Amino acid sequence: MGVRLFYYALCGKALSFSNTIAALCHHPAVSGKIDDLSIADFLLFGYNTDPSATSFADIRSLRPGHCITCHGAEGAEPSIRRYWVPPIDPPLRLGNPKDYPEQFLSLLRLAISDRARTDRLGGMMSGGLDSTGMAALTLALARERGDLKVAA
Repeated sequence: MGVRLFYYALCGKALSFSNTIAALCHHPAVSGKIDDLSIADFLLFGYNTDPSATSFADIRSLRPGHCITCHGAEGAEPSIRRYWVPPIDPPLRLGNPKDYPEQFLSLLRLAISDRARTDRLGGMMSGGLDSTGMAALTLALARERGDLKVAA
């Protein structure tokens, strides 16, 4: 599902994998050769145009929702296929542009309510309007429900 990154390197007949690039760099068959195209993409665009590329030529990243199958023959490339596509709802189109703020607030309240299922909540705030706004909305929901202990 892409919760943790999955990195891999083909090392002869073996497939080495880890959730960190540093662990793969310790394998004797993995060179420290830099992937020049990946570095150039990052410097030019701020991201890699190939989502499976890493800074190292021998190390690749398996994209979320994909699986890898190895056949074991020397020089055989593993096959990678997508097994899951997240459902995407169609864009929300409201008749009146003035209805969007209320619809946004309603969806945000629902999202916070879905995640506030305990009698204690904690949050980290960056100081921006989004985190302070969500904290204020969480406090309002806690007061409405009456089942959350609120400490300032």
